[in-house]
Amino acid sequence: LGERDITNSYADYSFDIPSPMMKPDSNVIDLHFSGTPDYIPGKLFSIGKTGLTVTKNIYILSEGFLSGNRSIIQVDAKDYSRNNRGFNIVVIDPDTCIVKDSVSFDTFKEGKYAREMIDYIASITDGDIVAVSVKDDASTYYDDELKQALHSIGANGDFNKCYRCSYIILGVKG
Repeated sequence: LGERDITNSYADYSFDIPSPMMKPDSNVIDLHFSGTPDYIPGKLFSIGKTGLTVTKNIYILSEGFLSGNRSIIQVDAKDYSRNNRGFNIVVIDPDTCIVKDSVSFDTFKEGKYAREMIDYIASITDGDIVAVSVKDDASTYYDDELKQALHSIGANGDFNKCYRCSYIILGVKG
């Protein structure tokens, strides 16, 4: 796809992928950066356009069934993801960056887990940082109500029944 210059601040980037390059089962895009990341102890890192800043590194990885089948949600290199099939969610205190909770919802298996996830997201305190990673598949019981719940924690776009797709969110509730 070529090279693209990026800014030193938050920005959205998009790439057009020619249809001959797309596979019907699994598509993986690797981003490679030259140079070294600017990780400075005590430096504030912004979460998107929320205005919230944190001093700890948050790393999220999602791999659908066909591209690795795992979920990782790390805060300062410690993994808090349950690494279960479906949506894995980690809630982080915005002031201390201490993990408040780690849960998972197998929305591939049963509709009741989608309802439980909607209720869980509603119970998260406004202002909390929320990290989400999908493992294997989470699309079977994904619907508009679950989409709206995910938007309440900062998701944009739509997971839209994407079978065995990777999906991550790093957002702030409210």
